[in-house]
Amino acid sequence: EVPDLKTMSINDATAVLEDLGLTYEVDSVNFDPKLKPYAIIDYYPNALSKVKEGRRIFIKANPKTYRPVELPDLIGKSKRLAFTQLDISGLKIGNIIYEPDLAKDAVLKILYQGKLVKAGDVLPRFAVVDLVLGRGMLTGVRTPSLVGLDLTSAKKTIKDNFFELGQIKFIGSSQDTINSRIVYQFPFSGDAYDQGQPIDIWLSSKSMSEIKDQLKLLDREYKK
Repeated sequence: EVPDLKTMSINDATAVLEDLGLTYEVDSVNFDPKLKPYAIIDYYPNALSKVKEGRRIFIKANPKTYRPVELPDLIGKSKRLAFTQLDISGLKIGNIIYEPDLAKDAVLKILYQGKLVKAGDVLPRFAVVDLVLGRGMLTGVRTPSLVGLDLTSAKKTIKDNFFELGQIKFIGSSQDTINSRIVYQFPFSGDAYDQGQPIDIWLSSKSMSEIKDQLKLLDREYKK
């Protein structure tokens, strides 16, 4: 006779079934917070059913907590689509962080507890994730001063200000990028310029006084 398992914990139920010479198979269903973890929700054959020794009893039990979920692929998706997919997945949205990027309102990164996460990562259900979105590029931003910097520092400054590196030109016969410095730039330092646009630079290993004539020629051409 199959005992009444609903009054038992899963551990007690399986012990009783083993004592009766019955086998069992336990399947976790969707977590129900109204029930205790591992509570028996249903089973078959039902209580008081007469079965043969060795019969398998199929048990549905409440799991310990919600099943974890996989983070959907959101990179490059629109903010609206990301919100919908996160809601369907059972994840919550925390902070919305904007970074300069041409893809306005597109998802650039996803953070969980301050760390980057990627599509397919397993998170607790109802976990709170932060979204980093593109805010588009600003217009009329002042260009940084590059004159006097080496090429590596200039590239970093250009990138940090969300511009692009344009043409690299040399004044003089040497094209040594290690020992050369920026001696001219266009647009000029402080010019109003749109982020994402290129800044051209001129390199030289000579001093400014040695190339003053070439600089005057550049001024004559670019200050128009």
